[in-house]
Amino acid sequence: ETDSTLAFYGSDGFHPSPMGTYMAALVMFEQLTDRSPVGLPATVVTRSNVTISLAPATAAFLQQVAAETNSRYASASH
Repeated sequence: ETDSTLAFYGSDGFHPSPMGTYMAALVMFEQLTDRSPVGLPATVVTRSNVTISLAPATAAFLQQVAAETNSRYASASH
């Protein structure tokens, strides 16, 4: 909702883009670790050796949005 120019879905309109995958991972990271995603790296290498790299400013923005989303919508008993 905050920035409609961000592409969270791939060309099929269903599967996540690398940015969408990064965003989902940020939300899950906080849910699983109880630690804020703010400050995590802008580049991630997956187990299958795929690199997801975002501009640092975009990554910082998504990290903040993920933290706010968890704060607003996450269950207290995750």
